[in-house]
Amino acid sequence: MAAAAKAASTAQKLAAKLPALVTGVVSQASGTANRVAKEVTGVYRSKPVQTFIKDASVELTPPPIGQIPSILTKGFQGMGAEVSKIGGLTVKEAGIKAITVFEVSCWFLLGEIVGRRSFFGYKFPLE
Repeated sequence: MAAAAKAASTAQKLAAKLPALVTGVVSQASGTANRVAKEVTGVYRSKPVQTFIKDASVELTPPPIGQIPSILTKGFQGMGAEVSKIGGLTVKEAGIKAITVFEVSCWFLLGEIVGRRSFFGYKFPLE
C-alpha cells in the first residue's frame, strides 16, 4: 500500500511540474524558430539573392506560344550555318569540335549508367 501511495505522490508532483516543463520546451523551440526565421529572411532579403530571383523570373520563364515558330526557325538557320562551315574548318578546329562531341556523349553515357545503377540494361522488378 505504501508503494501505491508513493507512486501517487510522485505522479501528483510530476503533474504539477508538467505545465512549467512544457512551457519551457515550447519557449525554447519558439526562440529557435524565431532565430532560424530571422536568418532565412535575412538571407532572402540580401542583394545577391534578390538579384538572382529577379533574373531567374525573367530568364527561366518559357517563351510565349506565338514566339515558338520564330525561335525554331532561328535555331534551324543557326544549325544550317554551322553545318555549311564544316568544309572551311582547319584540322585543329575540327578536332576540338570532335573532342567536345565525344566528351558530351561520354558524360551523357556516364549519367545513364549512374541512373540505371548498372552497366547493361535496366533492372525491372520481377512480378
